Amino acid sequence: MQTDVAEAIFDIVKVLPKTKQEKVLDFVSELQAEEETSLEFLFRKIEERGQNIP
Repeated sequence: MQTDVAEAIFDIVKVLPKTKQEKVLDFVSELQAEEETSLEFLFRKIEERGQNIP
């Protein structure tokens, strides 16, 4: 399941402008650094960042 999520994220990232790609990949790297890997954690982190993701 994590592989499916990762593939979906990278499919989305591919169509973004270069500067936004870097921001998304930095965010994904931050998520990967966390020990918790559940989807709930992913969604909570996205909600926490909220408006900070351009």
